[in-house]
Amino acid sequence: QENLFALSSQVSRVETDRERETRRIEFFEEKKNEAIEDTAEHEKELLHLDKERAEAEENLKIFGQTQRQKQQALKKTDQAGQVSQEKLANWGKKLETLRNEYFEKLSSHTETRNEGVKVEKEKELIHRQEEKLKS
Repeated sequence: QENLFALSSQVSRVETDRERETRRIEFFEEKKNEAIEDTAEHEKELLHLDKERAEAEENLKIFGQTQRQKQQALKKTDQAGQVSQEKLANWGKKLETLRNEYFEKLSSHTETRNEGVKVEKEKELIHRQEEKLKS
C-alpha cells in the first residue's frame, strides 16, 4: 500500500509537472505567435516608412528644384529692377538736361523779345521825334 501510495503521489507530481510544462509550452507558443504577428506588423510599418521616406526624398528634390527656380527668377527680377533703375536715372538726367535747355531757350527768347520791344519803342520814339521835327 505504501508503494501504491508512493506511485500515486509520483503520478500526481508527474501529471502536475506535465500540466505545468503544457501551460509553459502554450505560453511560449502564444509568445511565439505574438512575436510572429509583431514581426509582420513591423515589416508592414517598415514598408510604410520606406514609402514615406521615398515620398519625402522626392518632395525634398522637388522643393530643391522649386527653390532654385525661384532663386533664378528672383535674380532675374533683381537684374531687371537694376536695369529699370539705371534707365530711370538716365531718363531723369535727360529730363534735367531738356529742362535746362528749355529754360535757356526761354530766357534767350525772352531777351530777344525784350530787345524787339525795346527796338520798337526806340523806333516809335525816333518816329515821334521825326514828327516833331517835321512840324
